Amino acid sequence: MSSENVPVVSLLKQLIEIPSTSEDELAVGIFLEIHLQSLGYTVERIPIAPDSTRHNVYAYLGPTRKTRVCLTSHMDTVPPHIPLSLSSDRKIIYGRGACDDKGPLAAQIEAIEELRREGKINPTGGDISLLFVVGEEKGGPGMLAVNDMALTWDAVIFGEPTEGKLGVGHKGHLVFELFAKGIASHSGYPERGSSANTALTNVLSELTATKWPSSELLGPSTFNIGKMCGGVAYNILAASGKALCAVRIASDLPGIKSKISDIVSKHPDIDVKWSFEYPETLLDHDVEGFSLYPAAFGTDVPRLQGNHKKFLFGPGSILHAHGENEQVGVDELIDSVQISTGKTRAVGVSNFSIPEIEELLPHSKEIPISCCQNEAHPWLPATERVAFMHKHGIVPSCYSPFTGQKEDGEALLKDKTMLELAEKNSMNVGQLLQNWALGRGTIPLGKSQTESHIKSNLAVRKLSSEDMKALDDLAIANGPEQI
Repeated sequence: MSSENVPVVSLLKQLIEIPSTSEDELAVGIFLEIHLQSLGYTVERIPIAPDSTRHNVYAYLGPTRKTRVCLTSHMDTVPPHIPLSLSSDRKIIYGRGACDDKGPLAAQIEAIEELRREGKINPTGGDISLLFVVGEEKGGPGMLAVNDMALTWDAVIFGEPTEGKLGVGHKGHLVFELFAKGIASHSGYPERGSSANTALTNVLSELTATKWPSSELLGPSTFNIGKMCGGVAYNILAASGKALCAVRIASDLPGIKSKISDIVSKHPDIDVKWSFEYPETLLDHDVEGFSLYPAAFGTDVPRLQGNHKKFLFGPGSILHAHGENEQVGVDELIDSVQISTGKTRAVGVSNFSIPEIEELLPHSKEIPISCCQNEAHPWLPATERVAFMHKHGIVPSCYSPFTGQKEDGEALLKDKTMLELAEKNSMNVGQLLQNWALGRGTIPLGKSQTESHIKSNLAVRKLSSEDMKALDDLAIANGPEQI
């Protein structure tokens, strides 16, 4: 099957084609309602307030709304809408929402579908539900409304672009507006008025220069001026101005809020209005096999009340979100589905013979063999086994690349030919052995606890074919293995 026809890719492309910037999510909600109904879910499209045209979508199997686990993502995106496009090799999907947050949303749906196909979810319900909300990018009214649904879950998995890693925590958010007052006058006679824009830039300069609290886990808190406006013309002192600002909170929300109030109080022509806030959030991450991810962005996690476990996971990188080239890799999407379903993506083996690897090969289409680790060095090159692994796309990794020893006690590092070739190539024997291993397409796993040796081992140079053959010729028939 072409990667473009994989269900998660097809679904994401359809979602990107539907504009859904914050406050304009109705069309994408209707699409998801119809799509999920076609897959056999019971679907509720729920207004976030009476008579509102902004609806959350809640889907579950069977008649029971209550489930043990809920997967949730947000349907809204930041403006402007960017239509779908693909890279020339069809491996990258571009468009608004590709990674934030339609990619994670599509991956959640398809992960559940795959588990259903494998019979791992109770078809009559109770195991899992899907919740897609509006407004995450603009204050979170969708998730706040979920608190009125009278539902609880044991665990909730929030979809966001975490690079396929499991979130350990994310920053909070303090959003506020500054309002500046001035007196309009002719700009040629500034003494007859006062500029609201000057007052505004003065307080913004002080906020920008302020050092904010930091966290060892989440890094520094950061201040941003998101939007500014003021005045009516270049030749008039501005009578009013305002700025929409935010601090990404790594720690101490109350202290940051107090510091902003103190700074604003020193500027008599400035007032502050708090928009919304939530503190930094620590997440559950007690799942084996995941790389961990501290997030500098905010999510809906703190807006959902309850004692559920909180997990944050999804494909794509936040570094690509909100920009003109928002994107997600096709492989990232597919991997995210596989990881979410608990599937092993690849296996590595150690000390396997050719017959033992052959026994695994029929299963490698589903779970590929990524590497095989064996002892290998010029006295024991395992040439046939290395060639076999190359033929089948398995990476040969070689332990004990320096420690070969003959029965009479002679050590590989003292071999006469070895010493001569090392001197010829102006390198030590360890470097020679590393370069020989790399030259034959294997990965040497040399061990050193000495910084100078480690740096020395990283000095890679290509050996001549003549020298490679000289080292190959050192092979001992039926040579003894270390293990």
